[in-house]
Amino acid sequence: MIHIVLLSTPVTTNYEYYGNNEYYGNYEYYGQYSRYDLPRGSQETNIANLDIPDISTDINIKNNQYISVLPAGTFSNKHLCTHLIISGTSVEEIVENAFIGLVRLVTLRIFDNKIHTLHLGAFRNLTTVTEVALVGNAVTNLSSGIFDDLENVKTLILTTNKIHTLQPGAFRNLKKVSDVNLDYNALTKLSSGDLDGLKNVRRLSFEKNQLSSIECAVFTGMLNLTELNCAQNDLTELPCKGIFNESTKLEKLDISSNAFVSITKGQLDFPSIKTLYLHSNNIFNIHAEAFYNMLKLETLQMHNNLLRSIPSGLFTPLISLQVISLHQNSITSLPGNLFQNLPNLTSVSVSRNKLFS
Repeated sequence: MIHIVLLSTPVTTNYEYYGNNEYYGNYEYYGQYSRYDLPRGSQETNIANLDIPDISTDINIKNNQYISVLPAGTFSNKHLCTHLIISGTSVEEIVENAFIGLVRLVTLRIFDNKIHTLHLGAFRNLTTVTEVALVGNAVTNLSSGIFDDLENVKTLILTTNKIHTLQPGAFRNLKKVSDVNLDYNALTKLSSGDLDGLKNVRRLSFEKNQLSSIECAVFTGMLNLTELNCAQNDLTELPCKGIFNESTKLEKLDISSNAFVSITKGQLDFPSIKTLYLHSNNIFNIHAEAFYNMLKLETLQMHNNLLRSIPSGLFTPLISLQVISLHQNSITSLPGNLFQNLPNLTSVSVSRNKLFS
């Protein structure tokens, strides 16, 4: 039994479930806003059997390991719901038509469950959603077309899963997405076609995967890309000189904590970049003209590498450089003119080297 009192201030009502256990659910009504929280102590296994009021605008199904089933049509009558959270359950898959009926949904957050499979059509009809967070699950594969219905999504967070495969076409209809985060997964390579469809993406992150290779054409068409994070992977080199030819707005590149051992001439031919993280690699050799075309670079982090010497004139082209970190290398000496003709330089870090031994 549910009692709803129409007042301007929130009213919490208890409604009872009977069976082997008696437990309570919280329902708050604010006029145009209402929230449903999964009852404490519930031993229901099927989300479809929960007595969620149809007028709920926020639905929170959290922290209950008994919940293991999310059938198709579970939310078919929840037309007013704008925010849905499913977390801390034992749900293992999202079936086709799982979210049918959520015609006003804006945010979908599914985290810390046991989901390993996303079936085609899982996100069908979610054309109003702008944010999807599928975090802390066990998803291994993103199949072609899996996100086709999320045409208005702007933020897609897929962190802390076990994703090892991106099938070409997985992102093909994400025309408005600006942020995609795939941190803490199991990707070993990025191949041509894997990211097709991300034409308007601005921030793209693959931190803490197992990437050892990136094909040249992966970022083709990403005209608005401004930030790329590939830190904590197994990269030893960038694939080709023109990898970011079309990403003329790219300002921040993080390839720290990889396996780079040297930086050759032309490898960093990125004229638009303002922030470059190269720290925590195994770099022991760097070409004297490595930064020749990076006139906009403002921050350069090269600490925690294996550098023993710095070529004379290495930083001369970097007329916009403000901050440089070279600490925690094995540098024994620095050229006398290394930091000359850098009018904007404000911070230099060279501690924990062998300059004074």
